[in-house]
Amino acid sequence: MKNLIIFSLLTLVTVGSMPQQASAAQIEASSLDRLAREIGMRATAGRAFSPVKIAILDNGFKGATANLGTLHAGPVAVAANLEEEHGTKMAEIVQGLLKRAGVTADVHLYSAFGYSNFEAAVNAVVQEKFDVVLYSQVWEYGGNGNGKGFINTVVNRALNQGVLWINAAGNFGAGTLRAAVTKGTDDWAKLPGVNDSAVIRCQPQSGSSCRARLVLSWNSFSDDVNVGTDKDLDLVLTDDTLRIVQTAGLQQKVTIAPTDSGASLYPREILEAELKPGTYFARVKVRSNNFSAGRDELRLTVSGDFVALETKSSGETLLAPADNSRVITVGAVDSELSSSSRLLKKPDILAPSLIKTDDGLQYKGSSNAAAAVAARATLERALDKSLTREQLIGKLKNISSSATQTHFGPTGPGCYQLDVLRSAASHLQQMVLEGGVIVQTTDGQKMFMDEDPFTRATRLGLSVAPWRGRGQGGRLMGDVTGLFEYGSSASPRDAIEFVLRPFDAVICPL
Repeated sequence: MKNLIIFSLLTLVTVGSMPQQASAAQIEASSLDRLAREIGMRATAGRAFSPVKIAILDNGFKGATANLGTLHAGPVAVAANLEEEHGTKMAEIVQGLLKRAGVTADVHLYSAFGYSNFEAAVNAVVQEKFDVVLYSQVWEYGGNGNGKGFINTVVNRALNQGVLWINAAGNFGAGTLRAAVTKGTDDWAKLPGVNDSAVIRCQPQSGSSCRARLVLSWNSFSDDVNVGTDKDLDLVLTDDTLRIVQTAGLQQKVTIAPTDSGASLYPREILEAELKPGTYFARVKVRSNNFSAGRDELRLTVSGDFVALETKSSGETLLAPADNSRVITVGAVDSELSSSSRLLKKPDILAPSLIKTDDGLQYKGSSNAAAAVAARATLERALDKSLTREQLIGKLKNISSSATQTHFGPTGPGCYQLDVLRSAASHLQQMVLEGGVIVQTTDGQKMFMDEDPFTRATRLGLSVAPWRGRGQGGRLMGDVTGLFEYGSSASPRDAIEFVLRPFDAVICPL
């Protein structure tokens, strides 16, 4: 059984999580310096530290060197072509931030690719009495979205020993559909899209196809990995002419024999397909008669470069074990894709995540944010070995509050008033045509973007003049002369600032 990493590797022009595949690129020192300041990894010279053991569990540590930590292989070997670099980058973030605070921790890297390796890694955490765990992964199945299921059963073993478990929230904020299991016409489950479907778009920026992964699961997972269910759903993907592209139709059983071909204990169906540009419909067939609309819920997660789920849910997109009430769930304050749950009041912490590498790429996402918080948790445990989960969250709440603060506010009654572009400069017009929303703020005119502004400019082939003033840059501005990076002082006159749209930003009605 294979668990899915939180993020897929995004293309050179997007901002995503750290890559899974091997790369020679190194994280820029200045990027780690900035992240250290943002999460409070202060220098602690002269302070007495207690020894701290931190375990980083991840799907792969390709290219990891001895200075990042002690590497432990799992009981099940991982094929070389499946080995990832994601865990290596998480370790680089943790070690880089600890170094800046003057903390030396006992860091161990555990391969946790697949259930058997994951369980073995958690058992080692318990046996070796680790203080902190970083797990920048989530599972698309194995949990019920409420802290239950066999993945959380394993995690609870570590939590019961007082381990501070730091978990990424995941990056399915725009790729999840949840719905009650209700039969419709011809036993198709009722879904919000046309033809009782989830509507999916493939829109590649280059090339001729998208690689899409769809995982259907429903809330019938047992806390025991050896116990199955006989509640049965199938997943069907069609194109816009309703021609079947691919199906996933295992038969769910409470128990299965080795000879049971096409059967599964687990309430899930997985489908991977190469899609041509266009619209697709995911439909769910209800195969058994033991579902209750008031109790049973299905969840569809969709991922892939340039693949969009148009009929998505919002506010309830956490996957296991980020949905565990006792883990410290970390979301990325600078990524609109970061998962969350209003019902569970998670993530517990929002932290910055943007990292730049020396090949010019930028990455963000809850995995990076969780790695940063794990470093801070290690520092706090080194200063106070008796630190509890609640005490740590209390110390880290200031990260969330400062990270979500902006240097501007709305000019309307709790909302941002729409404005018009005051220049016909082509580089500014291009940013508008790519979805920029112009608003009035207390710090002048801004253009809200749905992705990192620097990445948007790079994707459009627009040059950006570097910041040459005092202090830290990091703000993208534009005027009739071009685009330029700017510092933290008040915005220059006659310039517009490009910003990632704040999570809580409301546009005033016209």
